[in-house]
Amino acid sequence: MISENKDTAIHFPELAGGISVEGAGRGAAAIAALPWLLAAPHILYWGDMDADGLEILNEFRTAGVPAVSLFMDLPAFTE
Repeated sequence: MISENKDTAIHFPELAGGISVEGAGRGAAAIAALPWLLAAPHILYWGDMDADGLEILNEFRTAGVPAVSLFMDLPAFTE
């Protein structure tokens, strides 16, 4: 799970077989350079549901990180 900021990363609950990585905002290139991360069976991204958060998610995907967003979609926004 890649998070947009430090607070989300360090407070993410323990998950068996999971790891939380701070995305450092616009750190897509650095994250994309980690072969072990790209080899993970599931890569999730949790950022703020605002223009910056969506741009950062797009930067990860453009850099080759096949991240799936958490709670950054229309149903979550509507809720």
